[in-house]
Amino acid sequence: NGISTLGNLLAESAGCKIHRETLVTGINRGPGGRWQIDPDSRDGVGEEFDDVVLALPAPQAAELLPAEPPELAGLKAALSATRFQSQWSFMIGYGRADDVWSDEERYALVNPDREHPIAWLSHENAKPDRISSEFTVVMAQMQPDWTLKNYDVPADELIEKVNCEVMQLLDKSATPIWHDAQRWRFSLPTGILDANAARTAESTGIHIAGDSTTGKGRVSLALQSGLDLAGRLIDA
Repeated sequence: NGISTLGNLLAESAGCKIHRETLVTGINRGPGGRWQIDPDSRDGVGEEFDDVVLALPAPQAAELLPAEPPELAGLKAALSATRFQSQWSFMIGYGRADDVWSDEERYALVNPDREHPIAWLSHENAKPDRISSEFTVVMAQMQPDWTLKNYDVPADELIEKVNCEVMQLLDKSATPIWHDAQRWRFSLPTGILDANAARTAESTGIHIAGDSTTGKGRVSLALQSGLDLAGRLIDA
């Protein structure tokens, strides 16, 4: 049921206490030297922690960190310097009778040379129990360059253009019944976080995981970075 399934399964297996719909506005030292999370609500106020793991895009993580202690200065600068590309994602629904995706052996098409506006095109019906039988659904991940040119254009104004690109790739002709879209501001890292800055900051109890530490936008690599960090925390 989408990328959130992985996070839900991990949280369930770990027995974590989850604070949902809570905007974190900062991380600061408490009177006793432990870390306090500053949420934009009353949930969690007063709680203190020995360790804090930041697994969000590097520029957003930098905004949460305080300037002190000095060990964090290098990490804050390194996080701010880590760049990401943005990406538009479109989920497009067609009538099943349109036979949009006729090659059942292929789950997805990948653009290796980056010459086409679509970076990744997938057949969502290939995922078990995900899509109603009345629809054929494809997911189009657009190239970062295309996204940059169309970043401020509303999704409803882009769908016709995106559908034309999809139909051209699949050699079909169909009109979407519905669509959904998400514009990811921090989607693909273009560089890797300074590992020395991250390790130095770990002595303060602040830790970084995610694709900022891998330099590639791959879920498997981001997950492994979190597992590696968890192992170090458990062994500490």
